[in-house]
Amino acid sequence: MTVPLLPILLLASAEPAPPPPYPVSAVLDLFAKTCRGVSDYAATAKAARDAGWEEVPASAEPHLAKLVEIGMTAVPEGRKSGLTFRRTVSGHALYLVLSRYEDARIWGNGCRMYDFAASAELPETALENWMQRPSTFRQAQPGVLVKLTWQPGWSRDITVEAAYIPKGSGITQRTGLVGTALVAQATGAAQQPAAK
Repeated sequence: MTVPLLPILLLASAEPAPPPPYPVSAVLDLFAKTCRGVSDYAATAKAARDAGWEEVPASAEPHLAKLVEIGMTAVPEGRKSGLTFRRTVSGHALYLVLSRYEDARIWGNGCRMYDFAASAELPETALENWMQRPSTFRQAQPGVLVKLTWQPGWSRDITVEAAYIPKGSGITQRTGLVGTALVAQATGAAQQPAAK
């Protein structure tokens, strides 16, 4: 039996379909939905669970484990707590870290979302449209880091950052950070106990 040759040749020459575009809007919307209330740590943890994030140990992802370890040991004084989560968006595994620090003088909350496998930075125009204004600071070191900062961010006490760390960056070896990072953080003065 003879198999027609033309269909086989056509199949062999067909190029693979390009990968679907990165879900920029879905990732940014999820970050805002989860982290917009970062000033309230408990409310942010609830927002994460309500948004479908699944709590996982930091050891679930090596890059995550290294980042959390550095964060927990960076400041020896004060009370520190944190939670780590995972969620998938359009086939992309995302990780979320919530952190809280408090000492006698200050408190600080962080809400950080990571896509360690991201192969390109989020488009600057998409980020600026999402934040509804240009960034207040831009840092770019080719092959190392690109970071945009909004200070103030969503409100006067919240800073928002978007960063991309390419594979091979020296930052990865030191911190475990690679791919895309979205950060919201809030700080304030610790409440002093009432005088007796």
